[in-house]
Amino acid sequence: MPNIGDPAPQFSAVDVTTGQTHSLSDYAGQVVLLIFSGPSWCPPCQFEAPILVDLWNEIGPSFGVPKVQFLMISCFANETPQQFKNAVEDFGITFPALLNPNQTITNLYEVSGVPQLFVVDTEQIICDKHGGAGPPADALHDHIYNMLIACGAAEPKPLKSISKWAAVMTILFGVTQDGGGLGITPGGKPIPIDPWGPFMRLSAEKKDVLLQLAISEMAKGVKDYETASEIETMALKGAEVSMKRILEMNALQPKEITNISTEPRK
Repeated sequence: MPNIGDPAPQFSAVDVTTGQTHSLSDYAGQVVLLIFSGPSWCPPCQFEAPILVDLWNEIGPSFGVPKVQFLMISCFANETPQQFKNAVEDFGITFPALLNPNQTITNLYEVSGVPQLFVVDTEQIICDKHGGAGPPADALHDHIYNMLIACGAAEPKPLKSISKWAAVMTILFGVTQDGGGLGITPGGKPIPIDPWGPFMRLSAEKKDVLLQLAISEMAKGVKDYETASEIETMALKGAEVSMKRILEMNALQPKEITNISTEPRK
């Protein structure tokens, strides 16, 4: 098996879901997590799969440099492409999942058991590796995350500025337009937003209440509890201020009372 400090063996393979060919050399300059796995048949791989999905959603979309790329490689000679594809889709894996005919890539890396991870650094050198997967899930998540960061991956930075969050929510949810749709948390998870109707008819204060509530919901996608709590608290306070303003404005408006006659019509 290649050791830490060795050049990573090069390969090309086809993504089972898209048919696109991926080569390890395509990701020179990035930190690559190679995942030798059998999600359709291997219990430890099945335990690891959701953790990898969460990590990918957390660190994969980061705009920091160096970027991170995950590549899963099928590791079972008798696993059909359809079985592999079904498992990939069932686990919600969106990073490339590569077919491995004749176990060519497995043999290159001398993998004898799965799951097996290799971290390849920006110079295409094996920086770290890890075998096996088991509970607790949080510990495995943190271990893999720390491996990636230690090998040079850019650590995702949470958005602490409430104004930046407002801008993101406005763009994603169309809060100032017609509402509804689908938003994405910082961790990459979709948040469905019910179609609230045409926002153009709402006052600025009412729009702001909905915007602040959306921000507070989005804050739940932040891994760091302190940051998430700070953002949610700020957003809820902002919504409270806007609600008070709406109530004050309503109190100042003249009231119109319509009398309903109880006399029978002639």
